[in-house]
Amino acid sequence: MSDHHHDHEDKVDPRLAAAANEGCEESRLLLSRRSVMGLSAGFFASAMIPRSALAAAGDRRLLVVILRGGMDGLQLIIPYQNSIYRQFRRDFYAQLASTKIPLRGSTASEPFAAHPKLLNFARLFNAGEASVVHAIAPPLRKRSHFQCQYNLESGGDESNPPLSSGWLNRMLMRMQSADKISTFGGELAGDACLRGMLAVGRPPLILTGGAEVRTWSNGARAARLPDSATTALLKHYRDNDGEMYKRLSNAIAVDNAAGGAAGTNVEAEFGGAGRLMAKDDGPRIGVISIDKWDNHSNLPHAISGNIELLDKSIEAFRVAIGSQWANTCVVCVSEFGRTVEINGSVSKGTEHGRAGVALLAGGALSANRFIGAPPNLQKSYDNRTSGGLMDGRFDIEPRLDTRALFTSVIYDHLDVDYTPDYDAFIFPGGSEVKPLKGIFKTTSSTYKNT
Repeated sequence: MSDHHHDHEDKVDPRLAAAANEGCEESRLLLSRRSVMGLSAGFFASAMIPRSALAAAGDRRLLVVILRGGMDGLQLIIPYQNSIYRQFRRDFYAQLASTKIPLRGSTASEPFAAHPKLLNFARLFNAGEASVVHAIAPPLRKRSHFQCQYNLESGGDESNPPLSSGWLNRMLMRMQSADKISTFGGELAGDACLRGMLAVGRPPLILTGGAEVRTWSNGARAARLPDSATTALLKHYRDNDGEMYKRLSNAIAVDNAAGGAAGTNVEAEFGGAGRLMAKDDGPRIGVISIDKWDNHSNLPHAISGNIELLDKSIEAFRVAIGSQWANTCVVCVSEFGRTVEINGSVSKGTEHGRAGVALLAGGALSANRFIGAPPNLQKSYDNRTSGGLMDGRFDIEPRLDTRALFTSVIYDHLDVDYTPDYDAFIFPGGSEVKPLKGIFKTTSSTYKNT
């Protein structure tokens, strides 16, 4: 490819360019592809208020946060008294030993602590408004970012044909809808929006499908026209193009409703999402992604900034959504975990593994819990010694399927009525996956495995 051609390529978001310097080749390709598609940032939300949500006590909210790149769960939630962990992550733990934050009041069979940069999450956990899901992974047990992110978002079984839609969109398609969200207004939708007023890009796969989805990005606020120019433009469209006038007016209304300071930082995206989801006529279900979790080198330093970013972003969302936090669940998931063993004294990173952790936060949770059995590092170590590891990598064996967590969210938190046909439509091939019970204050009375 010539330099001349490079000069005319779409510019890559600086955050993605920085991330690309640290990830594997596949991760760099995925990040570049996402930036070209307009997926590097932004809040994506359902354009409908589900009737079941309106009928449910407290009008529940859901924010799904996709941590792209393969988050190293052992750096966030630390089994600090585990001898295997301390043997193979000795140097990493030495940097955290005096600053880790013990997680109290849980059902853990062994003690865990949060990374010191997870300050707000640890506070929520110790107050009963956060939980940790151990040893969880999508059903496709591969080492590929492309394949595992696709599997996480599509909700399919590895044995089923490829899906072109996401499980969350399929759920929305089957939910009986009520009124359209007025703040996301009228006929405003995706690719028809003005790029200068609303971040335009195809929604992530998890929200791709037949159900209508709205987009917003705080980065668009920085590129917004001066008020005088906006007024003139609105007048021009009002006099000459009624359809464009309606779209532009709606885009400005969304931007104003999101509020907050202009900027492109992820924390501001979470704040805007919280303000939109707090509104009576705002979205109930949303998705945001955070990149840069593919740390093959310099892990302690590289991941520290992203952990702090995630922690502050969750807190920004909590503050912005206000009293609706009591009815909210935030679900943070990644496509896979990392190896237990570091990849060398020079690189000091970790390789692609299988299972990791999921983080939950919100007032809708029943308690602070460690959900599922903790990672069996002793078994992984024994398999390492006997040659029984997948691809020879010393990683964490999956004990929970991400679809088990998602079904709990759908049927217990969002209170969707269960039918076998509906369940098979959302998660093809997942009929034997059992939900994780007891996570939420509310529990479905209709689900298949009660």
